[in-house]
Amino acid sequence: MRTYIGVFAIWITFFLSLISIPVSAASTSLPPQTELWYVTLEMDIQTLLDQRKTNTYVPAQFSFKDPDGQLVTWDIKVRARGRYRRMRCEFPPLKLKFPKQEMKAAGFGRHNDVKLVTHCEDNKEARENLFREYLTYQLYARLTNVSLRTQMIRITYRDSATGEEMVTYGMFIEDTDALAERLEAKDCENCYGVEHDDFDASNMRIHDLFQYMIGNTDWSREKYHNMKIFSPVKADGRKLMAPYDFDFSGLVNAAYAKPNVDLNQTAIRDRIYIGGRWTETEWTACLQLFRDKREELIDTVDAFKLIGGRARRDIREFLTEFYEELETGTLLPKLLPEN
Repeated sequence: MRTYIGVFAIWITFFLSLISIPVSAASTSLPPQTELWYVTLEMDIQTLLDQRKTNTYVPAQFSFKDPDGQLVTWDIKVRARGRYRRMRCEFPPLKLKFPKQEMKAAGFGRHNDVKLVTHCEDNKEARENLFREYLTYQLYARLTNVSLRTQMIRITYRDSATGEEMVTYGMFIEDTDALAERLEAKDCENCYGVEHDDFDASNMRIHDLFQYMIGNTDWSREKYHNMKIFSPVKADGRKLMAPYDFDFSGLVNAAYAKPNVDLNQTAIRDRIYIGGRWTETEWTACLQLFRDKREELIDTVDAFKLIGGRARRDIREFLTEFYEELETGTLLPKLLPEN
């Protein structure tokens, strides 16, 4: 089986410190999108791949440079994660478990689980899919604080068994508990079948409209699919949701993404609204938010230089199609209660 490797040194200092910032003090934007963090991950690649069907951790070493330029190496644990990409990708998505004591000594946050979205396959198309998905997280973060923080990394995998290395890209997704802490809530791990009225309506509308904007039907509130649900600590609070996994969206436009035949979708870029229904009055604030954020969203796309000009134009055009629907009034009827 093909060997995969890497050596990476990353600006994880800032990333891990972000994990514990409360909402009131948190920045509304992530680090500059053109800034990469460099990290090194060394492990027995074949052992990891052999365990991809399980949740068994394998030992690894994680290296990065601190703000003073000194190399720091931690002993960590790594395992495969995910569902579709876990089995389909040449190199599966990973979950990294960092040592709490070392994190505490270094002044980092106390949440030590981080997801790593990998390159899936070692080719240009797979890298662009990764960049587009990262950009999708960035766009959602421009609309709401109820969003998982992400960071692009330049990563070198090093195989401890062979010494081989491969340098590529990846994306860190913060520990879910970190977002829960910022929201003053708890991660609701068994929230299947939660009633519509139990959710914060504003949060739902932003989520549902965003999923339509990016052309994504690969999610479900009822099935608790591709979202994290948070229960408020306060008894009178409403549940919140934060989406993840956008690789089946029209904005990412991955070649392996297939149309949703259950919805009679003929192409992955066909937008189909599958979210909640509210009255025109109830939609007013959400629709205005998307209008107000239009320039910022487009600027975010234009500023992201890891993808080429052609891809940025494609994404701009895809978003513009959504805004044409919004401004011409053809969108609103899709969002209203059915007669």
